[in-house]
Amino acid sequence: PTQMVTYEIILRHGGVFKLDRESKTMEYVGAKIDILENIDSDRFKIEELEKHVQQMGYTLGVFYYKEPGKSLFNGINMVIDNFEIEEMYKVSRGVAEVYFEDKSVDDNEPYPKPEVEIEPDPQTKVEIELDP
Repeated sequence: PTQMVTYEIILRHGGVFKLDRESKTMEYVGAKIDILENIDSDRFKIEELEKHVQQMGYTLGVFYYKEPGKSLFNGINMVIDNFEIEEMYKVSRGVAEVYFEDKSVDDNEPYPKPEVEIEPDPQTKVEIELDP
């Protein structure tokens, strides 16, 4: 029987990618980290990653994995389906670094709209008295 190979997945989530084109660096800022241990690569596929982040309350997003020994700037690959998951296991040497980018927040509208109309501050009103 073939020996089962298990992996550790370091899953970073809840952060945002910050890219600096001039210095050719990228970082993932504000991450929370989950460490998933004893992962069976034959069974743990993209569906399991999706279930994991859904349980944490995310609704929509994109996974990336980082190739060992490379930086985030030049070593990150988007996970589209299980083909990339297989590639990730091949290159990861036992520990896979996965990043989750939350897409449920609309990029164009980072702040929620206020539910109530905000009354103008009365101090900003200027009354002009006209002479009769």
